[in-house]
Amino acid sequence: MIPSIYQIDFLYGTASALRLLNVGDAMLADLPLKADQAADRYAPIHAPWSESVAKGGASTALDWAVVRDHASHAALHGYCFSHTAAMPSGITGTLRITIAGGDTWQIADVTILSTSTIPRVPSNTYETVTSYTVTGGKIYPVTAIPLYPGIPWDFILQNWDALTGNWETL
Repeated sequence: MIPSIYQIDFLYGTASALRLLNVGDAMLADLPLKADQAADRYAPIHAPWSESVAKGGASTALDWAVVRDHASHAALHGYCFSHTAAMPSGITGTLRITIAGGDTWQIADVTILSTSTIPRVPSNTYETVTSYTVTGGKIYPVTAIPLYPGIPWDFILQNWDALTGNWETL
């Protein structure tokens, strides 16, 4: 187990948020972030290798597991049921990931695909393991969000040092 350096919140509705992970929580492994997109693959006749063409539609995916300690056997099983009941069903939101001492990122159009909370066996205490699987759209830094509302962050100059002195001479 490793301590989490992430805080992950699922934001949905107008003012609803669900904390999925806190900084310092025990995780089974580090947070793997995956991005993929659709592609057409084809192999010309007698070609030694196939070829592919990107079709766009990229998406991001995350899955992680959190270990939590409980006061008793009854509290452990109560958490298993209450956690499952609290997961938002049929809701798309935004996943906000804050790295302790680092940046904050958001993934748009996120759906929690699955969550599972089970007792951790073997364990010397009353521990549960909660696993999450989420999928979503574009990932972007939160620091870019309030700069110019309505303008996609990738069209906003993020590195002002990249400008030359040409502006002053015009």
